[in-house]
Amino acid sequence: MKATLLAASVMMLAAASPSVAEEAPNAVRIQIYDSHVYVAVTLPSSRPLWFLVDSGAAAPVNLIDSGVAKQIGLKLNEHKKVGAIGGSVQITMTESASLQLGSLKMDSAPLAAIALESGEKQEGHAVDGILGYAFFAAYNPEIDYTARRMVLRKTPVLQGSDFIPLRIVHKNCQIEALLTIAKGRPAISVKLTIDTGFDGGLILTSPFVARHNLLAAGVKVKAGSSLGGMTSSELLRGTKLVIGKQELAGLDAKLSIDKDGAFAATDVDGYIGGEILRHYKVLFDYRNGRLVLTPNDRS
Repeated sequence: MKATLLAASVMMLAAASPSVAEEAPNAVRIQIYDSHVYVAVTLPSSRPLWFLVDSGAAAPVNLIDSGVAKQIGLKLNEHKKVGAIGGSVQITMTESASLQLGSLKMDSAPLAAIALESGEKQEGHAVDGILGYAFFAAYNPEIDYTARRMVLRKTPVLQGSDFIPLRIVHKNCQIEALLTIAKGRPAISVKLTIDTGFDGGLILTSPFVARHNLLAAGVKVKAGSSLGGMTSSELLRGTKLVIGKQELAGLDAKLSIDKDGAFAATDVDGYIGGEILRHYKVLFDYRNGRLVLTPNDRS
């Protein structure tokens, strides 16, 4: 299965070097590829770089490809091991550096250098770095998948009451929703992580799958790769998911059978990814604990 940034891809994109285009002081152009969000980023003395916008990247700092870090002369410091979807990965902390998106210059902070080259080959798109928790917490991005732009605000505008309560759990964005496994069965309250770095729609974690004995109704699908290793799942057709006022009927849910990694987590029931999110303008309001989903014209 194609699970994340390092998901298997049958199509390859010859991605050109990005240009740093902007629309307004707090808005930048983005590129959507395979339900992933990319934005052009520069560092001092660097060429424009493609960074994946990944709400599921729970490291306390943003990430940069280790090869790119060496190319632009970033000093590398201590090594660490961190968790990832397929298990764990090795990172190296860099000296502090300031990332720039359009006219927005982010505060200088260390980055985590990690090998992303293999992920770039599998993804079919240049992946020079990842904007994760540190970026989302500071700038509360509003991602408009249709208009291909992202609005960044340190203090989001509070308008109306049509939002979904959002909690930050282990640096992940988590919401509650209602899931109906099959017609005629009662809805189940589920805790879901909103993960823009997951290119699928809905995947349910292996502990949740086991607890509700879902594999008996599942259809086998191919295993896939992710940042931390291999991931495996089966497929459950025809579920219904209700998120706030949004109802998604006839939804195919992947059933994780992983033993390790994020899709085997016990503190969350599943993940929602770009295949669903791309039908909305999505505001990640970390500051006020809100997720706002505005259906786009293609929904």
